[in-house]
Amino acid sequence: MDKLFNFIFFVLSVSFYSQVRVIDNKGNLKQVDESKWTLSGSNIYNKNSGNVGIGISSPSEKLEVNGIVKSAGAAYTNSGLFNKILYANASGNVSPLSLGSGLTFSGGILNTVNSGTVTSVGLSMPAAFSVSNSPITNSGTITVSGSGTIAQYIRGNGTLGNFSLSGLSDVSLSALTTGQILQYNGTSWINISPNSTLTRGNLTTATTGLSVTGGTNAVLGSGTAVDYNLVTGIGNLVSGTQGVLGGTGNTNTYIGADGQKHLLPSAYSLPTASSTTLGGVKIGSGINVAPDGTISTSNTGTVTNISTGTGLTGGPITSTGTISLSNTAVTAGAYGTASTTIPTFTVNAQGQLTAAGTYPTSGISIAGDVTGTLAASTVAKIQGRNVANTAPTNGQTLIYNTTNSQWEPGNYTFPQLLVDASRTTTYTPAVAYAVIPYNTTAVNVGTSYNTTSGNFTAPATGTYQIIVNNSFSANTAANHSITTRIIVNGTTDTESSCSASPYAGSGVNITSSPSTVVSLTAGQTVNIQIGGEVGAVTALTGTGQHRLKIIRLN
Repeated sequence: MDKLFNFIFFVLSVSFYSQVRVIDNKGNLKQVDESKWTLSGSNIYNKNSGNVGIGISSPSEKLEVNGIVKSAGAAYTNSGLFNKILYANASGNVSPLSLGSGLTFSGGILNTVNSGTVTSVGLSMPAAFSVSNSPITNSGTITVSGSGTIAQYIRGNGTLGNFSLSGLSDVSLSALTTGQILQYNGTSWINISPNSTLTRGNLTTATTGLSVTGGTNAVLGSGTAVDYNLVTGIGNLVSGTQGVLGGTGNTNTYIGADGQKHLLPSAYSLPTASSTTLGGVKIGSGINVAPDGTISTSNTGTVTNISTGTGLTGGPITSTGTISLSNTAVTAGAYGTASTTIPTFTVNAQGQLTAAGTYPTSGISIAGDVTGTLAASTVAKIQGRNVANTAPTNGQTLIYNTTNSQWEPGNYTFPQLLVDASRTTTYTPAVAYAVIPYNTTAVNVGTSYNTTSGNFTAPATGTYQIIVNNSFSANTAANHSITTRIIVNGTTDTESSCSASPYAGSGVNITSSPSTVVSLTAGQTVNIQIGGEVGAVTALTGTGQHRLKIIRLN
């Protein structure tokens, strides 16, 4: 019975103890320690005096592993390893190697202590810059300065470019000078200097005809009375006894029925008038031609009836009388003023004014780019696009704001910082990519950046530079990474990833800083997406840790 009890107790001992209880040959109960591990406080150690193998039955070292050893860190306490590095040979065996002369290892960094002599240092720059004091062979300062003017900008390839007026497709301006005007050449508005040789003159009456004074282009002077009816240009002069002064013709020219000056054939000359001929044409009896060319009649007759047509009064005259213009009851005087009224007239078929009056300019409304009335008009649009009613300051230009759909005064020079935005609130990065809005702006020209949606909308067609800087932290001893993408009009243009493996679980900071230069047309969008997270990172959103800048280059 005792032996049976001992056997049962032995079985229970195997279940509850690392030591095995057995009965020796004398029937005594003993404990046998079959474990090679012993607890020492909260530690455990191997009591085996030989080697330990994992995946191998005959280890040749204190610990030999037939496989891959994974560790978050490594530590060596053998002083004999000082200033040595671990080296793996072709067989895969790792052994420490001493550093040769000229090399030092400190703080995890391998450095060279070799020294040399630099005899000449030079600098070359793109065409937009000029370099002086290069090369330097002993000591000195290399100076870089711009090769262009303040009216130029530097392209991405290092060359100089001239600023152009963008957004107004029908205006093409060159360098402006004093006194120039805008003139439409059939395609666009250009700036030109007016023709200084053209001046306005006056056509006035003279004792011998008409005289041109005061300019090269004669016009009829205000209030000048001229007793001539000019028909078909400078052609036939009728109803007058005086000639025209200042003609440019000569004895071999004549004025034709078309009103133009013509040259007579060289073999032709005008015949001399006589009492019986007029320019080679015979005249009938009763007509005399004086030597000076005066035509007169020697016959006499009697007018028995003169009738008056429409618009004339006084007829018919059978003996003597006066023919007058009919009175149209129009009050004599001046009609219309310079700013408040415009004249209105009614003319009959005989060219008479039958009614005259005025119409107030305040009653005439105008529309299109100019609104209001003639007396109080406002330029509200340019080519159909609204103009803001905002007083500009010195040096500002008109800039089109796509958000407000209008022209606004602004300081528009290139390159121009359009957006300087920061992310100041926390968010949680993830594997899936998502747009990250930068919720605070120090600069936001024309509100082109939406701090809610995270979208930047190009205000005009041009070249833009996008600069991003995002900082994160990782606090666990594992591999971590995160990616930042610049999305241009819905397509990934540039992305930048950053990663970290903190040593022994200590926190480290990592930064993703992509940048790009893109050509955008007005209305296209740019936003920043963050995703592709590996491990777990935390977004750092303090001052300057999440920053977006957008610069318009031209």
